[in-house]
Amino acid sequence: MAIYKLKARKIISHQVITNQLSFLQQLNVIHHTLWAPSSERVYFVDRFTMPQSSVQEFTEKMEVNRRLIRKLPGFIQDQILVREDNDGRTVILTIAAWDNQASLDNAKKIVQDEYKKSGFHPQEFYRKLHIQMERETFRSLIE
Repeated sequence: MAIYKLKARKIISHQVITNQLSFLQQLNVIHHTLWAPSSERVYFVDRFTMPQSSVQEFTEKMEVNRRLIRKLPGFIQDQILVREDNDGRTVILTIAAWDNQASLDNAKKIVQDEYKKSGFHPQEFYRKLHIQMERETFRSLIE
């Protein structure tokens, strides 16, 4: 779509608006599953509470995991939220959206296999850094 602004029968400005969503989907930059029915979509939520001294090492490992999961089938998007609690600890909330439960289950298996290959032991890592972790899976309440 093109929008032209005229003044005294002359074009004084113009704007071209493209269908960027369709274009990016055709290039496979945005996966069509972003628009999958929300009733099938699942949100994998982890809450990590840690001392400030653990944040850097934790976030470095978290970024390794994020790079892995973003390539997996069914991954939609993720978000990281952070705050300080009343005791001065850092709370990091990670939310990963998946097409459906099967995609999430597959991703969990792939991540666990990668941990085994690399010799990473999450529970030991959390214990060493004094990290408490809670994990839940959610679905959208409203479609």
